[in-house]
Amino acid sequence: MTAIVTGLLFLERSGQRHSLDCASGGDGSGADPGGIDDAGAITEIHWTDPLVAVPAFLTLVLIPFTYSIANGLGFGIIAWRFLHLAAGKFRREDWLLYC
Repeated sequence: MTAIVTGLLFLERSGQRHSLDCASGGDGSGADPGGIDDAGAITEIHWTDPLVAVPAFLTLVLIPFTYSIANGLGFGIIAWRFLHLAAGKFRREDWLLYC
């Protein structure tokens, strides 16, 4: 049941129907047109600030290379924590990220 709901939500999000015929592109190539819309958020990253750019870059690169969103986010959060600690930018409102 979960797979059916997820598939229906994916079809709604992508805005197009995928055919089961492999010759017409039903093989999964380009199967995430909805993710392309979300890629615009990359332009909002402050790439000139190393405290922001390094963890963001690690997250963006490691998610596809490790085939795991959790691993990519984990590396990014850990890098953010170590960079902020090394730079002396510890803030009390971010205490949970330092645990």
